[in-house]
Order: sequence, then structure tokens, then C-alpha cells
Amino acid sequence: MKKLPVKWNLFLVFNYLQLACSSFILIALVGSFIKGISNGPGSLSGPDSLYYILVALGVLLICLNSFLNTSAVHRYFPDTLIPQRFKMFMKTTGIINIILFAGLLCLFFYGLTEELSAEYEPHHVKIGIYVLIICFFLLASGIYTLILQFSIFRFLRRNNAIKMSLLINSIGNQ
Repeated sequence: MKKLPVKWNLFLVFNYLQLACSSFILIALVGSFIKGISNGPGSLSGPDSLYYILVALGVLLICLNSFLNTSAVHRYFPDTLIPQRFKMFMKTTGIINIILFAGLLCLFFYGLTEELSAEYEPHHVKIGIYVLIICFFLLASGIYTLILQFSIFRFLRRNNAIKMSLLINSIGNQ
């Protein structure tokens, strides 16, 4: 493995974290959907099924985006240009992820207001607060990876130009 700057190592770590968490969520969603279907006809209504499918599709796209990001780092770092087709695919999934994370951010704030407004007995644990803290860290890491995802192209282009310049200069000096 090539030695990477700290920000790109964090980028990799956060992408692996997103990939693991979103895979777990996807498996849980599919399991819940299958359990709902197996409970008999009418157990999952049309809108419920649609919500399951849309959420699962969104989580699958987050998985795909994280996979593409880790593939790009492992394959093209530190100074190889990303092929145009792969770059376009990364940009497309990045834009979709921006929309998904905006929706998740809205859900986070909705959940936060609901959780903080709920009244609990003093001896009850507010499990929702812990879930929201985990969601906050996942959202923060997602925003970080989205920012770096769109700057990876410039970083690699600049490093490739430096590499080519050094190569041309070394040929000229011989």
C-alpha cells in the first residue's frame, strides 16, 4: 500500500465505516422486508413496501459510492489520472449521495427534536439519543467523504502533472 497523507487515510477510514454501516443497515432492511412479507398478505401495505425499497436503494447507493471511493484511492493514488468513465460514475454517485445525505440530515434533525421533546421517566435510558449520536458521526463522516470525493480529481490531476513534468525534465537532463 502506498503511503497516503492523513486526510486521504481518513477518507479511506470513513468510506470503510460507511460501507460497513450501510451494508449492515441494508441487510437489516432486507431481513425486515422479508419478515414483513412472510407474515402473510396485507402485512406490508403498498406504501410500506415502497418505503422499504426506496430506503434500501438509497443505502445501496451509499454502499456503491463508498466502494467507488475506496477503489479510486487504492487504484489511482498518488498520481494516476482517473479514467473519464470512472470519474463520471463517481461524480454521479456523489451527487446522488449529496441528495441522500441532505435527506438524512433532515431526518436527523427531526429525530433530534422528537427525542429531546419526549418525556421519560428518570430511570429509563434514552436509547434514541445514542442512536442520534451515532447518526451524527455517520453524517459528519459522510459530509467529509463527499467533500474529498470531489477534490480527489484535482489532487490526482495536479500530482500527475508534477510527475509528468519531472519525467520530461529528467529526459531533458540526460
